[in-house]
Amino acid sequence: MNPDSLWYKARKFLIERYNKYVDIATFSKLIVVKEDNINKKVTLKPISVFYDYYIRDRYMQALKAALQAQNCSLELISWNDNYSIIN
Repeated sequence: MNPDSLWYKARKFLIERYNKYVDIATFSKLIVVKEDNINKKVTLKPISVFYDYYIRDRYMQALKAALQAQNCSLELISWNDNYSIIN
């Protein structure tokens, strides 16, 4: 992961707030669909329906706070949305 990326910085923020185990178990299950450095927006998608629900239910506010700390916005794409994920 690029240490200059917005998502890297946001995850670092989340690790400090929670711990590396929560990061590995939860936040690593989000795939960066798009990171727009010009408009300061990160688009993420969970790897499964379970993580979609789990992250929205337990960590949505923390995700927003982590990205707001980087002066950017978050778009969390629902698992049900038809959106191609390119690894």
